[in-house]
Amino acid sequence: MGIGVICEAWSFPRKACPELVEGLDSDVDLLVVLDFDGKGFRKSLEILNRVDSDFSVDLVARCPEDTARRYEEGDPLIREALDHGKVLYERHR
Repeated sequence: MGIGVICEAWSFPRKACPELVEGLDSDVDLLVVLDFDGKGFRKSLEILNRVDSDFSVDLVARCPEDTARRYEEGDPLIREALDHGKVLYERHR
């Protein structure tokens, strides 16, 4: 069983959100936007458990609707990713 259909994947710096990364030694920060049911942290763990990486990955999974809502509400992590991040993947519709 797959993780779902990924809509977008973003790599982003968290320099504008120091309260979110205090004490973390992160190499890669990723926002993955995909359609799924359930909690974002569970989907994040599911994806991370499938990644075989030689470096640290901090991954946040969000559904498209939640991403849009959080952006409008001013969520600093979502804003940082979408405003200053780099699109690594975008599904063509």
